[in-house]
Amino acid sequence: MQSVLGVSYLLLSVALYLARRFSQRNNKYYLKQNEDTVFISFTIPLLLCIFLQIFLQKLPIVSVAIVIAFMLAYTSVIKLRITLDPLTGINNRRSLLKALAVKCRNVKKNYSLYFLFIDIDNFKNLNDVYGHYEGDRALQSVADSLSRVCRSSGGFCARYGGDEFAVMQELAADKSPAELCRKIENAVSHHSEKAGLACTVKVSVGFAEFNKDAATAQELIDYADEQMYKKKAKNHKKAF
Repeated sequence: MQSVLGVSYLLLSVALYLARRFSQRNNKYYLKQNEDTVFISFTIPLLLCIFLQIFLQKLPIVSVAIVIAFMLAYTSVIKLRITLDPLTGINNRRSLLKALAVKCRNVKKNYSLYFLFIDIDNFKNLNDVYGHYEGDRALQSVADSLSRVCRSSGGFCARYGGDEFAVMQELAADKSPAELCRKIENAVSHHSEKAGLACTVKVSVGFAEFNKDAATAQELIDYADEQMYKKKAKNHKKAF
């Protein structure tokens, strides 16, 4: 009976997982790894305990496994909710600060750690003219662009707050942070045009190098923020 119950729960979780993945197949902002985390948390304990139940039939192993599986799945969902930005699906400020603190203590040998601060140009005007729906689409487009860049560069991207984003990136001595900034700027503009947004989205990017421009994580953020505003002022002058 317990094995039947366990298999039933397992089949149900598989069906729900596949239905969710199928329903989101055209959503480019959907992070399938999030769904995978919950699915694995629920199914692995059940599979192990169903196997054990075959040899220990008198013990209520599967019943216990169901409770454990639900607890693991629940904690996985909670963890995802507190580390990801709900609108864009990328890391939030909380997870960024935590990762940055760890990385500042463990920079790879012969590499430099850079913090990039990114701000959408004229975002308030975009909201005022085209509405908040288009503003949200712009935020999602920027997040998607940063995710693509970071997947290829091995960086860590996050939404810092409002229309501000950040990237944490280790670079070898022969790699230029300015080149990475240009890559991000081009990726954001190109993706917004491809996504059919109401207008082309442009960003200003400032960067700081750990142990050169700043000695602590907070100083690194502040310096990159300052450089970003200098870049924004420069871009504003070019527009007129």
